[in-house]
Amino acid sequence: MVVMGEPYFAYTIGIWHTFDAPEFFIVGLSQESLHTVCNSYGEAVREGWRPKPCERVADWLEGEEVELHSIADGWKEHYLGIAADDYGTTAFPAVQGIWSSEGAFPNEDAWPERLVGTQFMLFE
Repeated sequence: MVVMGEPYFAYTIGIWHTFDAPEFFIVGLSQESLHTVCNSYGEAVREGWRPKPCERVADWLEGEEVELHSIADGWKEHYLGIAADDYGTTAFPAVQGIWSSEGAFPNEDAWPERLVGTQFMLFE
């Protein structure tokens, strides 16, 4: 599910139900890149991989990494609303993928100035 706006974001629906793995959320990339990363997550889960807190994955975005963080339940209704409606609860597991650019993550000094504000965090 891609939600268009400023910025675009996307999330999976059905991963928890089908594979007993967390749903996945990502923000701030192009529509095409959002689809690519969500599909890569889904394929990895389908093959048996399960995310670990703060794990970094290197092969979903060319030349960059995606770091995974558990999403707080309070954000799920607003940002993963269709999944919450589908499950009838916000008590399902979900992770947010935070992507790097030029080898840096948003909380690091080397994060490119032009990308400030492109990713919001749904975790503590």
